Amino acid sequence: MVYLKLKQVVYKEIFMKVDFQENTQIELECSFSFNVNYSDDNTACIAKLRHELVCKEDPNQFRIAVEAHGLFSCEGIDVEDNKKQAHVQSYSLLFPYLQEKIAGLSKDAGCSPIMIEMANMRTEDVIIQK
Repeated sequence: MVYLKLKQVVYKEIFMKVDFQENTQIELECSFSFNVNYSDDNTACIAKLRHELVCKEDPNQFRIAVEAHGLFSCEGIDVEDNKKQAHVQSYSLLFPYLQEKIAGLSKDAGCSPIMIEMANMRTEDVIIQK
């Protein structure tokens, strides 16, 4: 059985640029990346989650980028399938911190809080690189 415990969240990048008039409607494009690096003995891992939102029409009008690193202690990471489970589990545990940060940044910029959606990550879609 895979068990992860989130020990710490560190924000490695927080970037925000907002340059549009009040009551302007913009369409946002969202992208994200996520990967996990395990310690040699598989008792710890660092998950790196980065989300970026930009204005589709003009990226100079609006851009928020946040990268969060989560430090986890791990148990039961002894085979590749367990690493896949840990990958999905670490995403699920780290995502709410990043979501809250982006909502807060957008609210601080004078916009309605932007609630990014969680990806539907499945273990069968995870690729483990050696």
